[in-house]
Amino acid sequence: MEREKELLIGDFAPELRLGTVLKGQGIDKFDAGTVYVIECWATWCPPCIKTIPHLTQLQKTFPDVKIIGVAINDDEEKVAKFVAEKGDEMDYIVASDGPVENGQEQDGGWVANHWWKASYTSGVPAAYIVDGTGRLAWIGHPVDMDDILPMILSGEWDLDEHAKQHRSALENNKVREDFALKDIIRAKAKAGDHRGMIEAFDEAFAAHPALEGQWWDTKLQILLRIDRPAALIYADHRVISAEPDDGHIDLCVGQKLVEAAIDKDTDTLAADGRDLFDAGLGYLLARRASLERGGA
Repeated sequence: MEREKELLIGDFAPELRLGTVLKGQGIDKFDAGTVYVIECWATWCPPCIKTIPHLTQLQKTFPDVKIIGVAINDDEEKVAKFVAEKGDEMDYIVASDGPVENGQEQDGGWVANHWWKASYTSGVPAAYIVDGTGRLAWIGHPVDMDDILPMILSGEWDLDEHAKQHRSALENNKVREDFALKDIIRAKAKAGDHRGMIEAFDEAFAAHPALEGQWWDTKLQILLRIDRPAALIYADHRVISAEPDDGHIDLCVGQKLVEAAIDKDTDTLAADGRDLFDAGLGYLLARRASLERGGA
């Protein structure tokens, strides 16, 4: 289930196509011997805004490093206004995202597609460190760079070992399969194909059982909207088949069923919600009884 374009630690960094450079001087290539930090952010992301002073301080601490904040999945006019209002608080290179190949939109710009999505990243802010040889040395949250960046600059960073660990984590955590499923679910949701979403979940769970632990609640929520009898059957299956390390599944399932049974306008039991309420309450009471017996 590998993507056509995949960006992993240890790979040579792809081209960095920027849109409008809103602060500083943009780059058109990665110069040998220079370390770069590419940060994906957005004006609508509060955590991204909180990282701005940190990035500014990093740029002052390491003036030879080129820090470039690229606004992805955002409106360029809003980004330009935001950057102008921030002034010197945002003291590093800032740009909007560049166009994808042939000017064809692919649910985001160049950096969103060739960096953010290609590296199996799902949230912002996200930072990428490119070392002096042009290879991607690290991916993570910007606030976690403080100890990493000096090691990369000094040559202490064991890139090959971290590349190996990164690939192993992708395999063990079924990250590729998870993102492939996410793409399928997003497409079917956009088309309004709820039955197709359930079929996609069933196929993915059968092929990769570990994915159910990440997606079961989404499947249950969809079934609660389109097929309540099937939702109750699946809820029971999920509780019975849960592994010891799955957490308090009975508690989670019970809460979701009870919530679905309540009329949101009146905050009372919905006319057709008795079966969901009784089933959900049963799971909650079973959890209470387990706790009283000293269970987990």
